[in-house]
Amino acid sequence: MQIDREQLQNSNNSSINVHKDNFNFLSNQLTNRRANVASVISKLTAFQVAIPSWE
Repeated sequence: MQIDREQLQNSNNSSINVHKDNFNFLSNQLTNRRANVASVISKLTAFQVAIPSWE
């Protein structure tokens, strides 16, 4: 199944503000616990998962 680029963009646009609010909340919580949020993001960015395609 392929998702149209416009559908994806519309979906992303409708939820970006909630995502930003959630991220900011989590970031503040982690910072209050002395976690290095930038380091966590860097590690998550480097983490790769192979997603198989059966087409």
